[in-house]
Amino acid sequence: MNLITTAGNVLSQLDEVIGQLKPEDYTRPVKLLNNSTIGQHVRHTLEFFICLMDGTPSGVVNYDNRRRDKMIEDDGDFARQVLRGIGDFVKSHKENSALTLEADFGSAEQPSNERAMVRIPSNYLRELVYNIEHAIHHMALIRVAINEFCGYVQLPEDFGVASSTIRSRQTSS
Repeated sequence: MNLITTAGNVLSQLDEVIGQLKPEDYTRPVKLLNNSTIGQHVRHTLEFFICLMDGTPSGVVNYDNRRRDKMIEDDGDFARQVLRGIGDFVKSHKENSALTLEADFGSAEQPSNERAMVRIPSNYLRELVYNIEHAIHHMALIRVAINEFCGYVQLPEDFGVASSTIRSRQTSS
């Protein structure tokens, strides 16, 4: 399976699960997850993909500068629209363009000129891999929430499970 297909499958699984959730469960705080909501995990996940989409034309990706769009975390239908737009971008973007990854490891109290800003050479496919792994991690957390209070949701068997774990399970059984 190629990377574009893998990304599409991860996004499709997330879309499928969000589509099954009741609006009140999408926004319900989950005690096991430090009172975060499924919607907050969806927003966080999608905004990383959005940063990649938005940064690709300029050649600079900075995940620290994401929008934190409350509408994505509060409205599952809107999140699904955003998710499908991301899916369309991933399917259509074939070029492994060079990128610079920017990250700021300083504290808010530090003046911006003293922060630990790093710039690392990267490329589109490397960042797509990162986004897939990041999404799977948050999908695992979403799975915890769903198992806690959304028994009506039919989760795909490998929802929130890393590809390497799936392969390991297949070879050991």
